[in-house]
Amino acid sequence: MRKPLNSRGAEEIHAYAEQADVLRKTLVNACIYPAVLLGAGLLVTLFLMGYVVPRFSSILRGCRNRSAHGVALAVTVGQLMDAHATLMALMAAGSSQR
Repeated sequence: MRKPLNSRGAEEIHAYAEQADVLRKTLVNACIYPAVLLGAGLLVTLFLMGYVVPRFSSILRGCRNRSAHGVALAVTVGQLMDAHATLMALMAAGSSQR
């Protein structure tokens, strides 16, 4: 048969549960800001690659410097995203349904 907890033991368990709640709230609050920054950065990147880069692709293709491979890759990805914008939107909508 189990012995009932004495008042000191119950107080310790209660104090531990309060500490765990405070820690959980602190961790959740600490994760909100990085998550917002990550989401905003992702949206800006998608906008740049899907709208801005394809509009300026002729200018960017004319760049012949040391980073020509990076520029060519950015232009290619941007044009691919622009050409398949509907599919990209459907994929984004489908992934957000999870």
